[in-house]
Amino acid sequence: MTMLADDARERFQKIRVSFPQPPAGLDLAGALNVRQSGRELEILADGNSPQLIEKLRARHPEDLRCESLTLEEIFIAAGTLAKSEAIMKPLYAKEIRLLQPAYLMALLLAVVPVWLLPRQPYDFPESTALVASCSAW
Repeated sequence: MTMLADDARERFQKIRVSFPQPPAGLDLAGALNVRQSGRELEILADGNSPQLIEKLRARHPEDLRCESLTLEEIFIAAGTLAKSEAIMKPLYAKEIRLLQPAYLMALLLAVVPVWLLPRQPYDFPESTALVASCSAW
């Protein structure tokens, strides 16, 4: 984990809320995880706790509590967040597939000419002319 522990505790919050009746049609977009058990909700928020609390208070709950997560819970929440970011991986793979032929061709053009050069430069008549013209300078 690259975040400092205090920053992570501020970012990830657990919101527990209890309603008089089981809530229906509650829009909690932006929550990492929502668990409902009857009329009680447990919400895992990722940096947007104030907005979620405001939405919940508008529904007039009986009880509303917000608490920081333990480091273990933060680690699990960060893993959940990483899974949601896994959507980008196919796009990265596509870019690599598109760039791979050009990369391989550049690599081939950089390496193959070395194999085509003679091991002893003086074995061919053309190389003698090349050496003679270079030594004249």
